[in-house]
Amino acid sequence: MAGCTGTSADRTAGGGTETEPGTNEPGTPTAGTKTPGGPLRLQAIDVAGSPGGEVSLRPPGKAVLLDFFATWCGPCKPEMANLRAVRSRFEESELAMVSITQEVDTEAIKAFWRTYDGTWPVVTDPELRAGQQYRVTELPTIIVLAPDGTETLRHTGLAGEERLVSGVEETIGE
Repeated sequence: MAGCTGTSADRTAGGGTETEPGTNEPGTPTAGTKTPGGPLRLQAIDVAGSPGGEVSLRPPGKAVLLDFFATWCGPCKPEMANLRAVRSRFEESELAMVSITQEVDTEAIKAFWRTYDGTWPVVTDPELRAGQQYRVTELPTIIVLAPDGTETLRHTGLAGEERLVSGVEETIGE
């Protein structure tokens, strides 16, 4: 992954960029497309709301929000509050959430998770399998997938609570 986005626009809700259906920039995945490849399973860290063990990035029959982040990424820190709001708004039976980091320092990840009150699985992807499969090149990147695997939202930078909630509502049909 190229690195953290960190412009001043990314530090406010709505900063960053989205890929909407019909905006197919070269090399940029388009919302409304399916991600190639099968569901990945990555190792979760046992901390706070993260259960440890293997976690599927596409659990069958559920919409999923994938959060690609790093502990050193400035916009990733305030995004955790927005993600907690999404987690509290939607039942786990209707929306799976997984945060994905390429980092290998388990203690740094645990400290970040405790500091920012993560309440969903956090997984490590040091081999960048998920980042490559989902074509993630900047952090933070949030991707929402419908139960059939169709990408319904992609946002790079600080998305904000309203954008995340509305994106999930559109995906699950609320």
